[in-house]
Amino acid sequence: EFLSPDGNLDRLRETCAEVQATGGNNYLPLIWKHFKSHRSLLFRLSHLLQLEPTTQDRSLIQALQLIQDSENLHREWIDEHVDLSFASERWVKVVRRPASEGPPTNRRYLEVCVFSYLASELRSGDMCVLGSESFADYRKQLLPWEECFHRLPAYCEKVGLPGTAKEFVASLKIQLEETAQHLDEKFPSCRGDVSINEAGEP
Repeated sequence: EFLSPDGNLDRLRETCAEVQATGGNNYLPLIWKHFKSHRSLLFRLSHLLQLEPTTQDRSLIQALQLIQDSENLHREWIDEHVDLSFASERWVKVVRRPASEGPPTNRRYLEVCVFSYLASELRSGDMCVLGSESFADYRKQLLPWEECFHRLPAYCEKVGLPGTAKEFVASLKIQLEETAQHLDEKFPSCRGDVSINEAGEP
């Protein structure tokens, strides 16, 4: 009755999480109070947009589906186990707790975690929005291999690169040998910058 006279423990839990975060290096629990004012909009967007990963890893999309299914729940901890392989260890510590303490997944922090990684993967191209221009699937914009092979000779000639794999490797070897020879010749004047131990290692 002294800590929460109105009987609402939500604010008390948030305050405790903030104190715990401030006491260590994990600032992630502090994000919730800034996230919650945008929560409704982010969920609406997540339902409207057709999000698809551009890799074989579907763990983030599966986590998104889970928070969408739990969107209208009010309890803080939920029974569902979620694959957090997409998230950092710092996020895992915030989202999960030991099964002995009750339901294992913190719904609120899972939401913040998922939307944070969605934003990151949209920027990196690991996630795309079907029908979008800015966040389109970059793989569909790549030239087919047949077209690449067709254009390769002209491209190599234009940028001054050998046109075949064998010639390209030979060219790299020559460049490496020339660079090594140049450094060997320059070494006496740089003797003070490099020391060699008794084993002959720099």
